[in-house]
Amino acid sequence: MQILTPKDPEWKQFCGKLNDAIHENGCDSMTLKNSDTILRRDYPQYDSDATLGYFREHNGFCDCEVLMNVDG
Repeated sequence: MQILTPKDPEWKQFCGKLNDAIHENGCDSMTLKNSDTILRRDYPQYDSDATLGYFREHNGFCDCEVLMNVDG
C-alpha cells in the first residue's frame, strides 16, 4: 500500500474533504481524527497509519496542521 502525499492526484480532493470535516467537526489541535476517518472511509488504497505518520513527519500533528504544514 502507498502513502497519500501532496504529490498524489487525490491530494487536493483529500484536502477539500478535510477542510469540510474541520468546519463541521472542528480541529481539537491534538489529533488527526478527521484525517484518519477520511483516509479509512474514502481512500482504502492508501495505508492510513503510514500516511498519518507521514503527516506527523511533516509537522501535521492535528488536522488543521495537515492543511497548513503538509499541504503548504
